[in-house]
Amino acid sequence: MIRKITSSSKVFTVWAVFISVWQIYTMYFSSLPGPVPVSVEIYGIVQTNIFYVSVLSTFTRSVLGVIAVVFLGSLLMLLSYKSKTVYLFKNELVFRLTYSTPLLVWSILIVIILGFGDVSTITIVVLGILPYFLINMDESFQNLDTKKLEMGKVFLERGLMYRVVFFKEIVYPQIKPYYKSAVKTITSLCFRMTVFAEFFAASDGLGYQMQAARHVNDTTAVFGWAVLIVVLVMISDSMLNRDRKSRI
Repeated sequence: MIRKITSSSKVFTVWAVFISVWQIYTMYFSSLPGPVPVSVEIYGIVQTNIFYVSVLSTFTRSVLGVIAVVFLGSLLMLLSYKSKTVYLFKNELVFRLTYSTPLLVWSILIVIILGFGDVSTITIVVLGILPYFLINMDESFQNLDTKKLEMGKVFLERGLMYRVVFFKEIVYPQIKPYYKSAVKTITSLCFRMTVFAEFFAASDGLGYQMQAARHVNDTTAVFGWAVLIVVLVMISDSMLNRDRKSRI
């Protein structure tokens, strides 16, 4: 209980200092909107249906992005485990391109090729978080117990059903912790990545609303949407961390 109170007081102190510095800066050194007009703007935003529709759109795209990455990443890992060609394709092409190329470059190219919409937005999200899933899963396959694999080779010689048993009883238990870690990692990143993708490729969502406000040079609205996005990200991170602690 004392720890919770101490933690809350620290958070409150940090926010109080931040808002104070922000207020002083806007009063004396900048024409940017201060905390008061931004707070009024936020209050106005949360009173509209646009805010809730935007949150729902962003959340839906985040979920679809996670599902797409888990499916595509798992498929690549399984196929690369069996095929040297797929392994090279995954490491030398898919991973290097998605990890080394700035996401801004992918975003511009995808919008040019696919246009604006959900397909472009989710594609950008997938390219942004896929390498983090592959990193975790690569480590899991590299740390497989070779003795258990050798003992289980007898299953591989008896047909398809025994191959399934081999994977279920020998391989999956070893990669399961890494798999869960990979899913948690991309889940925590996905909401941020979706907002980024919406800024470039969507016609709705939180990222789009911030882009629309910037487009008409409404600085107060830009700050209002930015604060709301930060708060929503903090809430989602807090929920994920609480879920992890409860499982531990």
